[in-house]
Amino acid sequence: MKISHEELVRLITREVAQQLAGAPGSNGAAEPGRATTPFGAEASAKHPSPQQIADEGFPCNISARHGHLTPEHVEILFGAGQKLTPFKFLYQEGQFASEQTVHIVGPRGSIAKVRILGPERTKSQFEVSRTDALALGVMPPILQSVNHGTGVPITVVGPNGSVHLTDALIRAKRHVHLHPDEAALMGVQDGDEIPVEIPAGDQGLVFYNVLIRTHPDFRAEMHIDTDEGNAAGVMPGAKAHLLTPRAGICSICK
Repeated sequence: MKISHEELVRLITREVAQQLAGAPGSNGAAEPGRATTPFGAEASAKHPSPQQIADEGFPCNISARHGHLTPEHVEILFGAGQKLTPFKFLYQEGQFASEQTVHIVGPRGSIAKVRILGPERTKSQFEVSRTDALALGVMPPILQSVNHGTGVPITVVGPNGSVHLTDALIRAKRHVHLHPDEAALMGVQDGDEIPVEIPAGDQGLVFYNVLIRTHPDFRAEMHIDTDEGNAAGVMPGAKAHLLTPRAGICSICK
C-alpha cells in the first residue's frame, strides 16, 4: 500500500524519536568512536605549495550526501538554542562535518543519517548523488548551490522537528577549490569549466565541465559526488590534475 508523503514524514519522525530514546543528548549527535562520512580525507600530510599543486596535482575528495542549514533551521530540527557542533574538520579551512544528522524525505522514499556540514549558512541546501535522488523519487538539477539556481523540494526530519524546504535539494556540480595563486599558475580563473583527470589506477577518468572556484581562503581540492567517485575508483589520497594548455598535459584543451 502506497502511503502519502505526510504519513512517511510522520513515520520517520517517530523513528527518529525512538532512536534517540535513552541516548545521551538529543541533537542527533554521532555516537563516540563512530566514523563519520568520508568528507575531507587528508590527501597529503601537509598543504603543498601552489607550484607543487601545479606540478603534482591536488587532493580529490568525495562529498557524500550532506546538508547545510541556516541557524533558524538548526533550531527547528535540533531544538531551541542548538548550534552545529564539529565532529570532524574538513580539508577546507573552517569547514566541518557536524555531530548532527537528519533524515531527508522525498516523494518515493527517505535517506537516514544525512550529515550536516558547518558552519551554518544563510540558505539551507542538501546535496545528493543521482543514485540518492532516484531513491528519494526526485531528480534535482545540477547546480553550484541554491544561490545559483533553484533546487527541488525536500522534507528534513530532525530529533526535535521537521521542515519542508521548497527549493533546497540539488546535485552538486563537480568543482575544484583553488587559491588565486594556484589558479594563476595553472592558467585558470573563477568560473572556468575545464577537464580534470583523476588517474586512479585502472578506473581513472577524465571529468569534463569541472567548475573552478577561487577564493583566498581555499586550498586546492576537487569535490565529486559518490557516484562520480565510485566510477573513477577514488580512494583516500587520490590526486586530480587540471588538463589545461598551461599544464602542458593534453591536446583536448587547446
